[in-house]
Amino acid sequence: MEALAVEEDGVDGLRLNYKGRKSYLLSAQRQEILSWLQTKDTWELGELEYKLAFEYDVVYESKQSYYDLFEAAGISWKKTTKWNPKANPDAVAEKKRD
Repeated sequence: MEALAVEEDGVDGLRLNYKGRKSYLLSAQRQEILSWLQTKDTWELGELEYKLAFEYDVVYESKQSYYDLFEAAGISWKKTTKWNPKANPDAVAEKKRD
């Protein structure tokens, strides 16, 4: 029968050994990507995904990892518009009348 970690290691056996996930990009590679992002005038998520996949063989499971790279490069990845695409003009006009 296998001994419990607490029996072998005492209180230290109860600690979680999870250290987090390591980044797929090396530090130097990450700096290259950040520099590349900062030289561009326009940015697209798909372009960043493509560059990471084909030049660095990196594919993140979550889009958040790509957004984190944009943020680290000082780029807001959120798209802004002058108007709300979901707005209903009739409802807005009625609200203005009220």
